[in-house]
Amino acid sequence: MQSFFNGLSGMLSFSKGIDVLSQNIANMNTPGYKGNNAIFRDFSGGEGGIGSSVVGTELQRQAGDYQDTGNATTLAIDGEGYFVLQDSDGKNFYTRAGQFTFNDNLELVDSTGNYNVMALDDAGNLAKVSFSDLKIMAPEATTQVQLSGQLASSDTNHTVSDIKIFDESGKSHTISIEFTNQNNNTWQAEIFLSDSTSAGTHQVQFNLDGSPLDGANVINQDFTFNGSTQTIEFSLGEGSSFANAIQVASGTSNLGATVEDGSATSGYTSIEFDELGQIKVTYSNGEEQSGQRIAIASFNDISKLTHAGNGLYQATSSQMEMGVAGEGVNGKILAGKLELSNVELTEQFAQLLIAQQGYSASSRVMNVANQLLDTLYNNTGGR
Repeated sequence: MQSFFNGLSGMLSFSKGIDVLSQNIANMNTPGYKGNNAIFRDFSGGEGGIGSSVVGTELQRQAGDYQDTGNATTLAIDGEGYFVLQDSDGKNFYTRAGQFTFNDNLELVDSTGNYNVMALDDAGNLAKVSFSDLKIMAPEATTQVQLSGQLASSDTNHTVSDIKIFDESGKSHTISIEFTNQNNNTWQAEIFLSDSTSAGTHQVQFNLDGSPLDGANVINQDFTFNGSTQTIEFSLGEGSSFANAIQVASGTSNLGATVEDGSATSGYTSIEFDELGQIKVTYSNGEEQSGQRIAIASFNDISKLTHAGNGLYQATSSQMEMGVAGEGVNGKILAGKLELSNVELTEQFAQLLIAQQGYSASSRVMNVANQLLDTLYNNTGGR
């Protein structure tokens, strides 16, 4: 009788194993899908045992192949971490399928379930990934202009023109500086606005060796634009240094100006993520700003993760550590790539054949046991 039930348990076990294999094969094209292995266990009892059973499944840890998408918000993880998603009720899910996009609120969401992709702030708390604060680069007033090149003491004057500065509203203004030789290594510097109005007159001086004289190497000029006053520093460079502006005895004056800061209001032109999962925003003025870093969850035992559909997993009793890319086993972020399923079809077919043979063999055991019972019944029934 026990052989009959052993064969039955084998058929049930292999049937459940085929269920797991069929689920893997059905999801071989599902991005980020982790295949499962059926866990078989024997039942002990008596000398011959009392059959087998499938007690659960375990996730296959290895990563799937990576596919280029050409989409900067599609992300993959080269490591063992998982992206953290959150639904409208604040419930967390975990996924390897980084099919993300920015919604109308400029929040990064999962394109299949519209769940928010989470970032990790400096305090270690989860926050929605958003670039709403980075959509526009605020205007910045110019505060520093660096003068470089040479003034020839043999020249009477030299004009540095087309210096573009910005006021606090981001509006640009073009100014010029006219240098007039006062002899004795001294030059008068008069600053003119675009309408040729003088904004101020100053003096700069050089040492005998031609380097800027400390204390006479910087011009501080106040400008008033739209009723607001801003101060801009025009520097010849450090005193006694030859790194920027110098005076030469003869030759041609070629002193020029480089505006070190200031910008107009600028909109973003591109958004991308670096290997650490940090938002990088580029603006129309060529400037860049960095934003949040995407949260990465790692698990010491991924077998405790359960499928929640749509390529998502839920954590049960598994211990979880929240961090960011570049830490521990979390790995790095691959922008513009999508992780495919890790299901290997050849392996699944091989296991399917084994399960089929096991099922057939278990069925054969039941058949033989049944024949033995029939023989026993017939022999005893004839008495």
